[in-house]
Amino acid sequence: MKKLLFILFTLLVACSEKEQVEFDGNDKIVFQDLEVHAVCVEHWDLNGDLEISYKEASLALVTDEFANNERIRSFAEFIYFKRNPIIVKEAFKGCTNLASIGIGEHITSIEEAAFENCTTLAEICIPNSVNEVGCNC
Repeated sequence: MKKLLFILFTLLVACSEKEQVEFDGNDKIVFQDLEVHAVCVEHWDLNGDLEISYKEASLALVTDEFANNERIRSFAEFIYFKRNPIIVKEAFKGCTNLASIGIGEHITSIEEAAFENCTTLAEICIPNSVNEVGCNC
């Protein structure tokens, strides 16, 4: 786990101020990764339209739906999943092809092993709002 944290922080990308975008809560999110889109539709498509709106994303409680999914490559849209103030333990564990993820300013904590075995994670921006990162030290 210490090695993972070392890698995580050495690969840390400096966070910059992001431009605020105005959108209607019912607008659909355009996902970069089709596998992420499929997982999100399976778990959080409330109206059955096979899409995820910003409103549906904001209501979604992400736990371990992505764990051990080796097909996921990027999840920039995670910033819109605002119900979680924390990235829970093992949330993305075993996502061995996950190269990048977007972490929004609403996240205050990253629990232990959240990105365990994410061996290709090369781009992660941890905002200043995160004040606790768990580990298995």
